[in-house]
Amino acid sequence: MNMSIRNLQRKKFYKVLIISLLIIIIGYVYQCIMVHYETEKYKIPGQLIKIYNDKMHIYSEGDGTPTLVFTVGSGTPSAYTDYYFIQKSI
Repeated sequence: MNMSIRNLQRKKFYKVLIISLLIIIIGYVYQCIMVHYETEKYKIPGQLIKIYNDKMHIYSEGDGTPTLVFTVGSGTPSAYTDYYFIQKSI
């Protein structure tokens, strides 16, 4: 009797493990597909400049002095969308 309970618990554990792994794999594949799709659909405004071994996104507009630099705040997903209207009006 004790062995059958352990076998049932082991089977249940493996079922949960397999289902969890399938969900993770499906989520990973979906994420990869959508990143590729959205990279093609939504082009980055501005340009990417290589600095050391990394790339920095720069969006510049206008000319003259003084030069204003807007930086991303903590937790801000996109400085471009945060400062777009301010940059247009200045």
